[in-house]
Amino acid sequence: MKSYFSLITLMCACVAGVAFADPTVSIFVKDASEFQAIQNDLQQLKAGIGSDNPEVDSLINRANRIAKMNDRCSMVSINDVLDEECGHFYAVELPEFESRYMEVTGELRLGVVTMANDLEQRTQQIDACTDAFSRIIASKENLLKIEGGVDLEPLSHAGAFDASYNFKLRYDERRMDQQKHFAELWLSKCGDIVLRKSGDEFAPLFVQALDHMNDSLLHTKTNLKVVLDSSDLSLYLDLNRPVAGAYYLSGAELFNVTEIPTGKENAHLLVDMKDKSVNFPRGRDGEMAAYKGRVEFEKASDDLVGR
Repeated sequence: MKSYFSLITLMCACVAGVAFADPTVSIFVKDASEFQAIQNDLQQLKAGIGSDNPEVDSLINRANRIAKMNDRCSMVSINDVLDEECGHFYAVELPEFESRYMEVTGELRLGVVTMANDLEQRTQQIDACTDAFSRIIASKENLLKIEGGVDLEPLSHAGAFDASYNFKLRYDERRMDQQKHFAELWLSKCGDIVLRKSGDEFAPLFVQALDHMNDSLLHTKTNLKVVLDSSDLSLYLDLNRPVAGAYYLSGAELFNVTEIPTGKENAHLLVDMKDKSVNFPRGRDGEMAAYKGRVEFEKASDDLVGR
């Protein structure tokens, strides 16, 4: 089951006439190559530090479990019931791990960045800033949450009912705040480094490095790319492929999501190099889409589950 088929999950059994309620779990299954890249990065970081670091060691151990859980839970069919362990994994374990990974690796990398004057040092610093940026940014799909519910209403004594749904797809404020924190830290350390000394253009080596970074993200199937806008000296985060999904009630589709809006105006993070600011074009809890409607069913199944 790929990420674009598993956008939304709500785990809750109910009977007709009862509304679905929290918890709501947004599921974006990660490709195995993404976790392999994280595991390799942690091993390289550990070797580069040259000394024991309990936080990095802890992340390495957690990454192994996270990768195994992702493999197991990603194999669950859209029509199967998601067990409690997988529900907890997507709702709690995976987001916590990703947040901790960004915190530890981002701070370690940015902690050694300083301005440099000679060519060799400047090359190293641009590479360090590019590498650090790639470790502290998250894909839009991982920053979204689904809010809302489904109300069930009986239509006949024979078991017919309708399902009225009302959902909103919006940004998760907590994770957006984390993104802003690290982007602002990166900007304070690297804002001048990734520009020419004149301050009116991106450094050519930074432009090249971002192209390589985007190629690497595409290779690992991470749904994220960094877009430079030279006209106003800004950069923003976008998707490198469409993300679609659907909401099912007992295997029957209530509604589908054809794609998540993309482009600069819908970016989840925009870094303004001129103003030295980090902005949310759609707000820290901005709504990306809304889904409202009603579907009729002839009869409820024994295990009525929304997903």
